[in-house]
Amino acid sequence: MPSRITAIPPDDGASVSGEKPKRLLFKKKCISRVLSFRKGRQTRRTITTSIRPTATTNLRSSGNTNVTLAFVNSLDGTQLSNFLAWVLYFEVVELPEPPASWFKYIDAMDIRGWIALGIFISENQKGDLEADLMTLHAICDRLHLNRSVVHACLVQFSSPKGMAFTQMGTIVHTQVINQPSLEILDRLQGKLHDFFDLAIHIQPTEGSIYENWKDEVVTRVRMYLAQVIAPRIKLLKMGTPLPTNSTNKEAPKDIKSALRLSYLFEAMLLEREVPSAWWGVFSDRPRSVGYGPLNDADATPSPALDENHFLRREIAKLRKENEALIAAKQKLARELATLGRGHPAQ
Repeated sequence: MPSRITAIPPDDGASVSGEKPKRLLFKKKCISRVLSFRKGRQTRRTITTSIRPTATTNLRSSGNTNVTLAFVNSLDGTQLSNFLAWVLYFEVVELPEPPASWFKYIDAMDIRGWIALGIFISENQKGDLEADLMTLHAICDRLHLNRSVVHACLVQFSSPKGMAFTQMGTIVHTQVINQPSLEILDRLQGKLHDFFDLAIHIQPTEGSIYENWKDEVVTRVRMYLAQVIAPRIKLLKMGTPLPTNSTNKEAPKDIKSALRLSYLFEAMLLEREVPSAWWGVFSDRPRSVGYGPLNDADATPSPALDENHFLRREIAKLRKENEALIAAKQKLARELATLGRGHPAQ
């Protein structure tokens, strides 16, 4: 059976011969509109991608994105102040020994949050952090805390390498020369002023150890600035050597106190042992990190730390031997007393 072909009647009396040019024109218009639409959509996509903040893009691609955002949004002024009081205390007052006593004052879950936050800030130094760190910055502004100083504390906390030295120790140990200079002293003085401004403005939990630490930090920083840094700058400009007990046998009490304080200042520049197992949760290789005592079998201690560990073991051994001798002496004394009572004199 022959196939039926239905003819399309011409519009408004148009001839069949004029139908083909109209169809071609219609096709061209459709193709032109599709291409224009695709081009516009691609342009909008390019513009949207280019204006998107770099920090947000990097944050979204991070495996710890949700942890970081949730932790930042949960922060309050007291929590941040307690953390900064902890950081400052072990920056200027005490060199922690052993590491377990260093980290026992921070909640285990908070440690992970602070580390994630520090990593994010360190990876996005040149990006726009305002949108993602809005809560943190609002707290800083309300407490009159310098944002950059707070960021520096968080970045330092983001890696075991950063925590191996205090921020003052990093200034000293990253210098090319070992001898003190005005440049180094000026930087140390500036860092101490930053710490002082931070300490007087934080508001830790009332009646807590963090509040006590805040007071100790304020006092110690004032003493460092007045009795250690300022005299050294003055003597260096005069070309006078630093005083010692050997050169000041009859030194007044305040000079001896300054010498002791100078020792404490130098001690805070030393390397400290970091329980880097805490940072293992953010590394590529799997590591088991518990909430109990901090052990770090994977850590590679420096020769100075090896010597320190050896001395600790020797001291512990001598203490046990001493305790054993005291116990034996007391036992012998009891036995002699018993013999004396059992054989009265005739």
